[in-house]
Amino acid sequence: MAVLVAGCEVGPDPDDSVHPAGLFGLEVTSLVATSMEIRWQSDEPTGCRLRYGVESIKENTALCDPEPGTEHRVELHLLRPATEYSFRIELLADGALVATETGTFTTADVPDELPDFTVEVDELEDHDFIALTMLGDVTAVVVVSQRGYYAWWRLEDDPELTLARARFGGDGQGVIYSAYDRGERVGSDAVYTIRRSGFGDVDEEAIEVPNHHHDFVELADGTIGWIRSEYREVDDESIRGDAIMETAPDGAVTVRWSSWDHLEFDMSEVCNDSNGGFWTHANALHYDGESDTYLVSMRELDSVVAVDRGSGETLWQLGGCASDFSVPSPVRFDGQHQIEPVDGGVLVYDNQLSGSHSRVVELALDHDAGLAEERWSYAADGAFSTNVLGDVHRLDSGDTLVTWSTAGTLEQVDPAQQIRWKGSFGFGTVLGYGELMHGEAH
Repeated sequence: MAVLVAGCEVGPDPDDSVHPAGLFGLEVTSLVATSMEIRWQSDEPTGCRLRYGVESIKENTALCDPEPGTEHRVELHLLRPATEYSFRIELLADGALVATETGTFTTADVPDELPDFTVEVDELEDHDFIALTMLGDVTAVVVVSQRGYYAWWRLEDDPELTLARARFGGDGQGVIYSAYDRGERVGSDAVYTIRRSGFGDVDEEAIEVPNHHHDFVELADGTIGWIRSEYREVDDESIRGDAIMETAPDGAVTVRWSSWDHLEFDMSEVCNDSNGGFWTHANALHYDGESDTYLVSMRELDSVVAVDRGSGETLWQLGGCASDFSVPSPVRFDGQHQIEPVDGGVLVYDNQLSGSHSRVVELALDHDAGLAEERWSYAADGAFSTNVLGDVHRLDSGDTLVTWSTAGTLEQVDPAQQIRWKGSFGFGTVLGYGELMHGEAH
């Protein structure tokens, strides 16, 4: 079976002349969203490939399994919605073309519930897919193309669930996302899951993650790192801290770090923004495989903490009353959300809850001098003020992808702060945490 989410040209064009019959039983089936399945048989074991496209069948190529067979199946994913595609099946024997058959299929329409997606600026040469969650007027997990269309979607019909984070699965053939209870349901009725969904799969795998919220990461071996609420009684009041948990592929659960064990408890007004029993309010998690380190953002502490995954020890704390770095007042972040390590520093989505607008700031960290200094920053033209969520990623190109959550807008900006790409869903749509797909997956 071949599974394709982004097409590419492979090998020389075959001879387009008439060939002997040998292909039969052609079936084309619509799967989830824009995914299509094409099946056929050959009367002799053959190799095969599928050419397909909108303007030309030679736009994209999917290769079948390397071993010759008589039962053939190809899945195509992340196609354009409501679009007619032409395709040609080519049977190959010893590299020679022995039979062909052509056909067409039309992909599904975008559901009415999803807001319009508009690309307002596009200066990109290479376009990628972005996995996102949506809250607000609609609750969904989606994949959009930077070319300006929905490529995949799954609507959530449980109004009590929050979908905060979406990522592409490690194999590039689906999405993994969080779906957890807003807090109205308790006990066995409450839902706390991280879900794996193949692009063409109707059913999903649900990983149980009790008291999970906000964010998770997937490690290279398939282990899921996730944030869990941890409550303790302090002076007869229930206070919420947080822990970094891991669930291995075999289901084993490990506590990697707890705020209760590694941070000094302080609910004083000068050190904590909470007015409702939230001590740390962890809201973002990043894992760096090279250093085997977690970064976790603590909203109520205006702080980012680095954690050694192996020992569980706190390596350093940036921001807040317990900061290991001096952070000059003009560059301090406030109520921050997503964080990401960059060379010699950290990139932060700074909500600036007490300021006039949100921004992205890159801080250089001098560990010897204990000093944090602003190296780069960006605020959108129009000064978006986002009090919840917000996401930022530094791309391999050096550009930065910013998700202005409650403004329903994404921007890709270069180091000179010039907008290279901008996509908008309009106000009323709140965007959760997302991820850009790097490169092509076959």
